[in-house]
Amino acid sequence: DKFMAISGLARVIQRELDDQYLAGLWKKNLIGDLLWRVYKAQRKIQGTVPDGIYERRWDYSKRADTYRAPSWSWASVDGLVQFGSYLDLSGKPKSIEDSDSAFTKITSPLVSILDVSSSLVNPEDPFGQVGGGKLIIQGQMHRLGTSKQFYQPTTTFRGTSGTAFDDIDAPVSWDVYEEAYFLPMVITEKLYSKFSQSFLDIIKALKDLELS
Repeated sequence: DKFMAISGLARVIQRELDDQYLAGLWKKNLIGDLLWRVYKAQRKIQGTVPDGIYERRWDYSKRADTYRAPSWSWASVDGLVQFGSYLDLSGKPKSIEDSDSAFTKITSPLVSILDVSSSLVNPEDPFGQVGGGKLIIQGQMHRLGTSKQFYQPTTTFRGTSGTAFDDIDAPVSWDVYEEAYFLPMVITEKLYSKFSQSFLDIIKALKDLELS
């Protein structure tokens, strides 16, 4: 069992964090911890169907055949999963500067955790096997705004006009996405005070293209 295998490490981390352990995640950083994803293999094919071009990938990861953890936990998956870097969700500006650019980064949560819990097979072992779990999140659902300019459906965030790609693992009719919704959980803003030269070169090339 995954939890039994890492229980010793989880105990050590819990003493350092003084945090509640919930099916492999930590309560104080739960929003950031929920942003795990399955590992996407590089093996893929592209093809054409009546609805357009599609891309199909084969994942190394899949949902466990027998129950191990709630679906919001990485432990519910057999195979490789990916975590992003630690997110500071305090909303405080963080200045970042390198040789090419400088910017202020602000990361804020877009959801609230109303209730979360995990039930244990052995209530006396908080780092052992999990028998169930509950998670209630409050946030604003967004309808997918799809664009057929790409081979994947794209999402337009209503609040920021930013764009994200939706990973599809099989040909899917575009009509499906007309009734699909998603829940954005965090937003990161970057306010640049100095742009890299490569970025400025791209902007110049685009302007030259418009004038030609």
